[in-house]
Amino acid sequence: MRPSATKFTATCLFIFTSMVITFMPYPSQKSWADEQPAEPTAQEIHAKYQALGKPSRALLEKFHADTYTYSDGKKLPYRLFTPENTDGKEKLPLIVFLHGAAGKGDNNLGQMTDQIVCPSVWALPENQAKNPCFVLAPQSSGFGGYAGWSREIVPMVKSLVDEITAGHNIDSNRIYITGLSMGGYGTWNLLTLYPDFFAAGVPVCGKGDTSQAALLVEHKVPVWVFHGAIDKVVPVAGSRDMVAALKKAGGKPHYTEYPDIGHNSWEGAYTDPNLPKWLFGQRRGKE
Repeated sequence: MRPSATKFTATCLFIFTSMVITFMPYPSQKSWADEQPAEPTAQEIHAKYQALGKPSRALLEKFHADTYTYSDGKKLPYRLFTPENTDGKEKLPLIVFLHGAAGKGDNNLGQMTDQIVCPSVWALPENQAKNPCFVLAPQSSGFGGYAGWSREIVPMVKSLVDEITAGHNIDSNRIYITGLSMGGYGTWNLLTLYPDFFAAGVPVCGKGDTSQAALLVEHKVPVWVFHGAIDKVVPVAGSRDMVAALKKAGGKPHYTEYPDIGHNSWEGAYTDPNLPKWLFGQRRGKE
């Protein structure tokens, strides 16, 4: 090899080595990804959910059982949790919880035992200490399968909410709606039928009418949607399509999709510590 070629090769090697040394991180240096909190696995989410345990008899007894009679004579069983130590001066939020298909019936109990902690999760002492609120849990007869919270029956729920709000010290600007599976369908139905009523909605593993998405955006209704990517009962497209429709209409929905969870995405949703922070921060009409 000629001297000039050798000198050229050595020069290139020196420059390349310098670049590598310059851009390689020091052994003790952490990358941006290392500093981000890891997403919980399906096993971790399930363990956290199971750890809550079934609601105690004492907690269930704090949900007063009653029956609402609609204008057409139809009856709707429901349970209402009233926060303790309310002095009557401060108006408090109301959470309306719609159960899944397993909770349907007329015994006024199925909606409380459909899943481990729903809707009693909102009434747990540790949650009430941070966010005192009323919790309303109606029970659908569930006729027609997922039509249990159909657009034909949800007006009865809305009428019940109106009566409960009028009779208690509830902040009408902080009424929230959430539900799982069949209740996820019902949550979308109530939100789209009454877009100027609820302060926020949390549909879990449900499906909404995409043709109504623009209505929610027009009324600035905040939503946080949850679904499992491998849900074989209610396909994840039910949430994906609704979220896409909201974004297309100019909305900014929150959406959490669990890659390794099936139909039980409520386990992650109702144990997510960020959900109460977000939900109770919403007010009707808030920009």
